[in-house]
Amino acid sequence: TIRNCMFTANTALDRGAGAAVVNGQPSFTGVTFSSNTATERGGGVYLMVNSDVTWTNCVFSNNRVNNRSGDSYGGAVAAESASDQTFANCTFNSNKAEPDTGYNGGARGGAVWLNNTVGAFADCTFNANSANPRNDSGYGGAIYALTAAPAIQRCVFTNDRVQHLIPQNSYSGYGGAVYTTAAGLFEGNTFTGCSVTGFNDARGGAAYCESGAMHVVGGSFAGCSISQSSSACGGAAYVGGTADYSNCSFTSCAISGGSSAFGGAGYFGGASNFAGCSFTTCSISAGSSAFGGAGYFGGASNFAGCSFTTCSISAGSSAFGGAGYFGGASNFA
Repeated sequence: TIRNCMFTANTALDRGAGAAVVNGQPSFTGVTFSSNTATERGGGVYLMVNSDVTWTNCVFSNNRVNNRSGDSYGGAVAAESASDQTFANCTFNSNKAEPDTGYNGGARGGAVWLNNTVGAFADCTFNANSANPRNDSGYGGAIYALTAAPAIQRCVFTNDRVQHLIPQNSYSGYGGAVYTTAAGLFEGNTFTGCSVTGFNDARGGAAYCESGAMHVVGGSFAGCSISQSSSACGGAAYVGGTADYSNCSFTSCAISGGSSAFGGAGYFGGASNFAGCSFTTCSISAGSSAFGGAGYFGGASNFAGCSFTTCSISAGSSAFGGAGYFGGASNFA
């Protein structure tokens, strides 16, 4: 166990400026990683080859990955090769994945990048983390999880973002706070002011899940958005598959600008449960075609006990559903 240590202002030419763990299973408690910089993966820490690690009450602040010859992965933490990570009561502030000044490249996981690795996050705080590509795509302003489904519970995400450094381009930006390709457990989380900005294809201002059955019970999304993007889906959330959103709230989430827009609060692709959800002051503005000021609901879903209040679509040559666009037979009883 590593306790109450500080790793500050360290650099690495490649991976893990603060620490690198290979085929090890240490635990970290009360450890701080601050202002460390790597050029490819894991500005604070890099882990690989069955390095299952538990993090408790740790702080990751102002760590960076700035690649000059490709994509930048995991501003604070990068883990791959079946290295499962468990975070409890940890704080991630202002970590960044971004190509070095004057260089092009993608960005994945402003705070945490997980590749074929399970991540569990409980009672963690993420603030102002970002994944900012240049002439490439960006995914997961706070967390990027590829292949393995993460478990994220009772976490708070504030002002995390994916932002292209050269707005209006031919690239994609998904998941202002969280990007995952596999459905996982998202229970009791709060997303405030998270965003995706400046892409040709933008999805999920706060969260993006490509497919599978999600569990998003009791989540709160406020002031999340997509802007300056040609095609936009889900001002707060984009979920390609089915999900349970029971008792979630979406407030003042929006899509602005662009030629086509789907779901000011969310793009919900599959049949899902929205029992007890509220959508308040969610909107789409501009766009030649717009669908669902609050949500684009692609499958037959349950809306028992839902409320839609002051949601809207403005501008656009064709606009459908100020509150919602409902693509399947649904239950509103």
